[in-house]
Amino acid sequence: MTSSTPLNDKNLNTPQRPLILMVGCGRMGSAMLDGWIKANLPFDFAILKRTAPKDLPTNIQLFLNPKALHKLPKVPDMIVLTVKPNMAKQVLADISEVLTPEKLSKSCILSVLAGITTKQLSTFAHGTPAIVAMPNIAAQLQVSASSLFIPTTISAAHKALAIQLVEGFGSAVLLQKEEEIKPAIGLAGSGSAYVFLLAELLEKAGIANGLGKKEAEQLSRDMIYGAGILLKKSSATATALREQVTSPNGTTAAALNVLMAQENWPNAIEKAVKAAIKRAQELSDEG
Repeated sequence: MTSSTPLNDKNLNTPQRPLILMVGCGRMGSAMLDGWIKANLPFDFAILKRTAPKDLPTNIQLFLNPKALHKLPKVPDMIVLTVKPNMAKQVLADISEVLTPEKLSKSCILSVLAGITTKQLSTFAHGTPAIVAMPNIAAQLQVSASSLFIPTTISAAHKALAIQLVEGFGSAVLLQKEEEIKPAIGLAGSGSAYVFLLAELLEKAGIANGLGKKEAEQLSRDMIYGAGILLKKSSATATALREQVTSPNGTTAAALNVLMAQENWPNAIEKAVKAAIKRAQELSDEG
């Protein structure tokens, strides 16, 4: 998905390059920042974090305390929120004290916090417009499968900027309704961990059945990598691809008879996604 909306819009703080303030820079924030650096986006970046991130490029401004944000050259065009969900209310209040609600009205929040809605974020930040996105850890390699909800009240310039930021670390699926973000979390936001678990279990099974550790690790990783590329590049459905590699009465069919039994993968995957959705709702309620 590519946006054709120009960024030199009156809703952005031009004529300077767009300024992006990242709040928090843990694992997810660092992955996103790595993706943006690789993408060489034409933006200026600043980070608000109480401890300095490792290997931070020298051209990125670092603020260890919200009170120091008055030193920013201008109001950020986008505030990217990557802190823990239970910290959102306080950190946005701290930022609002320094930048003031009037100044923040020219900005926009891009949140990657599970369970915190655009309405909650805007309330925390005294009316600052908000967008929510859900990337995953593959952002560091610019291959995150991300979902994105942009309210209709967001300006065209901020919409274009948010899309460009999310596409800077992978693909972006625009959601039509905000409630769709929770199942997107369960499917793709948390989904990388499901794949890592699959690799882990395949390695253990390989070792248990006679493979060396190094060989089992390489085979499981390369198999998942290859299957992922095939899924991405093929026009065939996942079902069709599965059927293509499953010979009747063959080894793959024997394995799938176990995995596809209703009480195994079909139930387990649905229950796992629902558990992630339930937790996202709990985080929203706690916010």
